[in-house]
Amino acid sequence: MHNGHRKRFKDRLISLSPEVFFEHELLEFLLFFAIPRINTNEIAHRLIKRFGTFEAVFDASVKELMSVEGIGEHSATLIKLVGAISKRLNKKVVRKKAKMNKRTVTAEYMVELFRQEKEEVLYLIALDNASNVIDCVCIARGLSSFTDTTIAKILRASVHLNAASVMIAHNHPNGIAVPSTRDIEMNQKIYAGLRALEIKLIDHFIVSGDRCNPMMH
Repeated sequence: MHNGHRKRFKDRLISLSPEVFFEHELLEFLLFFAIPRINTNEIAHRLIKRFGTFEAVFDASVKELMSVEGIGEHSATLIKLVGAISKRLNKKVVRKKAKMNKRTVTAEYMVELFRQEKEEVLYLIALDNASNVIDCVCIARGLSSFTDTTIAKILRASVHLNAASVMIAHNHPNGIAVPSTRDIEMNQKIYAGLRALEIKLIDHFIVSGDRCNPMMH
């Protein structure tokens, strides 16, 4: 009975837009991949009732998810994975829609970019001629990653994205938004490399908490 139901559900999903399904039905179908031969419809309803909304289900921790009857470690991990993928894609879409033509907009963008980061990270933001974001690329993570190899990655990515100009940003998660000697030296090399490629470096921002400071202005 369950196999027939799952086959019919799959056929419906293939032939119809996912938008026509109720939220509990989408969650039910997702659980097919983690829970065999069990009615996942009831579990889907339990999850939404427990956490209040469809979105809250994907924000819950693995431990919280496993407190719901019928949810084991495998299915809880699957739910968290889908939630993480969805957030990553949504952030990507939002980043690409930005227009960096105002200082306040740029500062808000940079602060939000590092909101969840716990380690030092370097981003490249590639812009077109109208200051629209083409893409936002994570270039390096960790203190040991800030080397000449990192600079080479910035130059390659800038050319690959056909950027008219770029912004660089990195964070000081446990410090203040003030450049170190290493930051200044690195920025000089980035500036020189991009200038040789005829790509403008608009600025290099340092973010710490809600503070965003430009190095070059």
